[in-house]
Amino acid sequence: MPKLKNESKVSEEPKVMSAEINDYLCRIHEAISEARKSSYCS
Repeated sequence: MPKLKNESKVSEEPKVMSAEINDYLCRIHEAISEARKSSYCS
């Protein structure tokens, strides 16, 4: 994602976005971990 030039003006939105992205990445990471576990254990 491109950085906003007027980031100082928007104070709340980046926090919400980063929280959502964090959750999203966490879920992807968990899914990948599960996939790796199952493929290694099979």
